Amino acid sequence: MAHIASLPGFHLPSFSFTHRLGETLRTWQIRSRERQEMALFSLFDLKDIGMTDAERSYQLSKPIWRE
Repeated sequence: MAHIASLPGFHLPSFSFTHRLGETLRTWQIRSRERQEMALFSLFDLKDIGMTDAERSYQLSKPIWRE
């Protein structure tokens, strides 16, 4: 019996599980940092980027795994 990886049309994923996990953790770290910075914005800063205080509160309440 042939090994599954040798069958025609079978392609192994280009990224390993550990690579994807690392990318996910980096994404979560970036989101966490961005939300920490957003928490420090003044009302003027929020207005400048077109965001309300309510929208900021919503963004800050989300867990890091939600975009």
